[in-house]
Amino acid sequence: MKGQNLTLAWTYALDGRVGFSQFTIVTTGGNESLIGKKFGPGVIRVEPEYQARFRARATKSGAELSILAVQRSDERTYRVNVVSTGADSLVQSVVVIVNCK
Repeated sequence: MKGQNLTLAWTYALDGRVGFSQFTIVTTGGNESLIGKKFGPGVIRVEPEYQARFRARATKSGAELSILAVQRSDERTYRVNVVSTGADSLVQSVVVIVNCK
């Protein structure tokens, strides 16, 4: 799978607009490493150390995290956190498993 892009996508219906969104990598021991965050909807600013590898965005109806040129080291747990300006929020983790030949 090395060299291919992978997009993780979440769909949801928020009560209100996107107030805050962030993507993190869950590390050993449950700590989190920030990929990027943003107040409001749109393209999420990715932290400098991840800019060559990730793209992210969040809207009222969905969030996407793209991993560019997937590598074995991308096999991790990724978490999205989206909070609306209303009463809704979403926190969900996904485990990415990379199968290489």
